[in-house]
Amino acid sequence: MRFTKTLLTALAGIALIFAALPAHAVDGDYFSISGTVTDANWNPIPGALVILYDNDFNQVTTQDTTSNGYFAFEGVSVKTNLCNLRISYKDAEGTVHELPGYYIPSQTAHGTIELNATMTHYDDYALPGSQPRATPTPVPTPTPAPTTAPTADPVPQNDNGLYIILFFSGFLTGASMSLLACIVFMRPRKPAN
Repeated sequence: MRFTKTLLTALAGIALIFAALPAHAVDGDYFSISGTVTDANWNPIPGALVILYDNDFNQVTTQDTTSNGYFAFEGVSVKTNLCNLRISYKDAEGTVHELPGYYIPSQTAHGTIELNATMTHYDDYALPGSQPRATPTPVPTPTPAPTTAPTADPVPQNDNGLYIILFFSGFLTGASMSLLACIVFMRPRKPAN
C-alpha cells in the first residue's frame, strides 16, 4: 500500500513538472522575408497585398507592395517554424488576381529570406499598359534605404535564455508540488483504536 502511494505521488509530481512547462509560451525566432511581385511581363506590381501566415495558416501581418513591387517583413516571429505567404492584386475594375498556387510554398521562419523572383511572379496577369521587358529577367530587388529614425529595442535573435528560465521555473514548480504531495500523503497516521 505504501509503495503504491509513493509511486502515485512520484507520477503526479512528474506530470506536474511537464504540465508546468508551457509548450507554446514563446514565439519562434525573429526573421525577415522579402521579395518583389511582378506581372507576366516581369514588371513590378505596386499595391499588391502580401499576407504573412504561420504554418497553421493564422494570419500574422499584411503589407502592400511599394511602387517597385517590393515588400519586406522585418523582425517578425511566428509560433511555428515555417511561414507562408499569400499574394493578391485588385485591379482598377475590382477584380482580384491571386498569385498562381494561392500560397507561396512554406519557408523556414529563420534568418533573412529573400524570395526567388519566380515565386512572386504572376504568369497569367499583366498590368494594363505593361510592356514586355527586353529580356524576361526578374526585376532586381531594391535595397531598402537605411532609416535614421530611432528604432525600438533591437530585435532579439536568440531566446535560449528565456527557454532555460521557463524550463527551470517549470521544473521547480513541479518539484515543489511533488514535495508537498509527499508530505501530505506520506505523513504518519494515528492508528485506529
